[in-house]
Amino acid sequence: MNNTVTIDCVTSGRYVTIYNSRNNTDASLVSEFAYINICELNITGCNIGFYGENCRKCPDNCLNDTCQFQIGHCFGCKDGFQGEMCEEECPQGRYGKTCSLQCKNCINQLSCNHISGSCKSGCSSGWMGDRCNQ
Repeated sequence: MNNTVTIDCVTSGRYVTIYNSRNNTDASLVSEFAYINICELNITGCNIGFYGENCRKCPDNCLNDTCQFQIGHCFGCKDGFQGEMCEEECPQGRYGKTCSLQCKNCINQLSCNHISGSCKSGCSSGWMGDRCNQ
């Protein structure tokens, strides 16, 4: 008789906890000889920072170099990047964390650096500083 149970997990973690709870059971129906016998527990997967069946490296622009262990989508992006795998630079005129900051006062309304927000070609007249905000 084969009692093998295979459970595919769809989440990640470092520990396995097995509960044998009898709180809602009629005690007269439960044998006093009931037990759990674990003969083998095999946990496989990629190291942190890798994903998929072949353990490919997470995309370069994933925050903290970590990603979803099955398909590689990033949990967050490094500053200046967006997209499920952080493959896209911020659109023109935007920069920083989640591309939420707007470039301002760059000369001729040109774009700024997608990470730092510094104006690539300098500031419009009357403005100064790395991000032309002074």
